[in-house]
Amino acid sequence: MSDESVKDLAKDLEFKPSGNYVLVKPYVDNPYEQAVVRESGIELRSGPASFKNPDSGDEDEQQAAILVGNVIEVGPECKWVQPGDDIYYHFGSTVPIPFFRQGLQVLGEPRVFLIVNKDLNGRFQKL
Repeated sequence: MSDESVKDLAKDLEFKPSGNYVLVKPYVDNPYEQAVVRESGIELRSGPASFKNPDSGDEDEQQAAILVGNVIEVGPECKWVQPGDDIYYHFGSTVPIPFFRQGLQVLGEPRVFLIVNKDLNGRFQKL
């Protein structure tokens, strides 16, 4: 298949997770962890979090057990999560989706720990 035919195919394709699955694009860095709220305003940190390794005494980069991503699409049985939400989820609960090298992942809605968006109380009261 040529590059042009792949581009033509990609323009016409739609995708939607099945059941209660959530399609998410993980952030490289947690945007909420990088911000610190102070009296003077919001301060942004840069770089990965680090810690002093108790075994070696060296500074090691912290590996995130909890990831944050933006929801691209949800399956028809999803009750709480909607496209556009940011979600927190465990890194081991996802499956990578090799779709045009977009870095997408899928996980079940029950594996979502936290939803971040505006007016969530209003949304959840309607359910």
